Amino acid sequence: HVWGGAVSLVSAASVQVAVSVQEALPEATIYPPDSAYLSADLTIRISAFVAGSACPAEGMSVAMCGISGYEWTLDGHSSVDDLDGAVGLTGASYGLITLVIPPGRLIPGQAGNLYTFNLRVTDLTGATTTSTLTLEYNTGPEHGSFTAATSDATGYALSSTFTLSCSGWVDEHTPLSYQFFYTATTYSDADESVVTPVNVIALGGAQLGTSLSTELPQGNLKNDNTMTLYARVYDSLGAMTEVSVNIKVLRDATSVEARGTAVKATYDARIAELVRTGDPTAIYRYIGIVGNVLGDPVLKQSRYSVEVGDIFSSLLATITDLST
Repeated sequence: HVWGGAVSLVSAASVQVAVSVQEALPEATIYPPDSAYLSADLTIRISAFVAGSACPAEGMSVAMCGISGYEWTLDGHSSVDDLDGAVGLTGASYGLITLVIPPGRLIPGQAGNLYTFNLRVTDLTGATTTSTLTLEYNTGPEHGSFTAATSDATGYALSSTFTLSCSGWVDEHTPLSYQFFYTATTYSDADESVVTPVNVIALGGAQLGTSLSTELPQGNLKNDNTMTLYARVYDSLGAMTEVSVNIKVLRDATSVEARGTAVKATYDARIAELVRTGDPTAIYRYIGIVGNVLGDPVLKQSRYSVEVGDIFSSLLATITDLST
């Protein structure tokens, strides 16, 4: 999925098939998908069987079953170029064929959320048959909100707890599930002059709970310490809505001289607490956040090498313990 804005909709689809076949016409049989709904955030695959009008039931041969060509078209799309990246839109082979459509290629806003695919087959005699497949889109959850807040007056990396919450989301296909993400900014040099690409990192898998409490790394130091958080809200069929919110997360409030010691103390206390809870998901989440904090260019300075080295040693030991 592309992180293309504050709100993004991903859909699922149900399938109806209407096939018109007459005598002495080529065959064009579209196979209904296994599921009544298709998730549009995944690749769509539509299979069909095509053959010439003289093809016998008991066997296959080029002379009797061959076709001159087939073509898929889509109502509401002006040309096959609208399905850029699709595989199998046209061809001349007979037998089983498959149209493969990458995610996000359908033009949105069709009337009634209906998308009709047409498969036209022409055999070697020039006879034609057209079959149709209609997909009905199930849009993602709607009407909800996403917020992020901390009880501290100012949010600081590692030491403040942030609560990410979704509320008010509705959809006919329940139960809904929720997944949260943060953006991690790293830097290519110690003076913060070069920012490497921002990464979007999951704070765990999809969950039934509508909120998550977590620590966070520092925000983008080149953008007033701002960080973008994302929430994905899924219905039970896989349709998804994505929303985002911006917050500020500052470095710890200690002086530069004491920063290494402060980060290590914060880490030691929190990782010990998490290990006592025995929650591996929370431990791994915190380890990932600490890794991003240690990417702060200030902490890359040689004055903090002992504290940072101790933290990395502890991280590796904790990961080893969790994997055994």
